[in-house]
Amino acid sequence: MGEILTQPPVKLFAGLISGYPQLLSKAESALASEFGPIELRSDPMVFDFTDYYDKEMGPNLKRVFLSFQKPVMPDEIARIKLLTNRMEKELAGQLSGKSADNPALMRGETVTRPINIDPGYLDRSKMILVTTKDYNHRIYLKDGIYAEVTLQYKAKEGFQPFPWAYPDYRTKPYLDFFNKARTIYAKQVSQS
Repeated sequence: MGEILTQPPVKLFAGLISGYPQLLSKAESALASEFGPIELRSDPMVFDFTDYYDKEMGPNLKRVFLSFQKPVMPDEIARIKLLTNRMEKELAGQLSGKSADNPALMRGETVTRPINIDPGYLDRSKMILVTTKDYNHRIYLKDGIYAEVTLQYKAKEGFQPFPWAYPDYRTKPYLDFFNKARTIYAKQVSQS
C-alpha cells in the first residue's frame, strides 16, 4: 500500500478574457480582494484564437493572466471556479448601458457574458485548468467542475502543452507567463 503524503499548496492563477478594459480592471480588483495580492500580471494579449466566445462576449477580446502571492490547496479549486463564475455574473451587471465603454451595446448587439474568468493552478510539474465542460481528458472534481492537466513541466524545456491544450496555451507569451509563475512558486516552496 502506498503511503499517503501531505499535498503542498499550489500557485493559483486566473485567466481573464474581455473586450471591456474596465471589466478586466474590476475583475482584477475583485480577485485580489478574494485571493490576496497579485504577484504576476501578463500584458493584455489579443485573444483571436477562436470565434467561440464572439457571440456571447463581443469583439476585440483581450486576455490577461494573473497569479496570486498566497498559495492555495489544490482541493479548493472547484470552490474557486464556482466563485469566479459568480464574479463573472456580478461584473456583467456592472456594465453601463449605451456608452463608449460598451461598443457592442451601442451597435445594438447583445453581450451575455462580457467577461470570462478561468482559474487554475500550477505546481512544479503541471498546470491545471478547471472548467464546467466535460470531455474525455478531463476529471470530474465536484459540483459540476472538471479539471484537466493542460501543461507539463520538463526540465530545460519549461512548460509544454499536452495534445488537447487550446491553441493559445501553446503560444510563447502564455508559456512565458506560466514559466515565470512556476519560478516564483518554486522559490516560495523551497523557502517554506
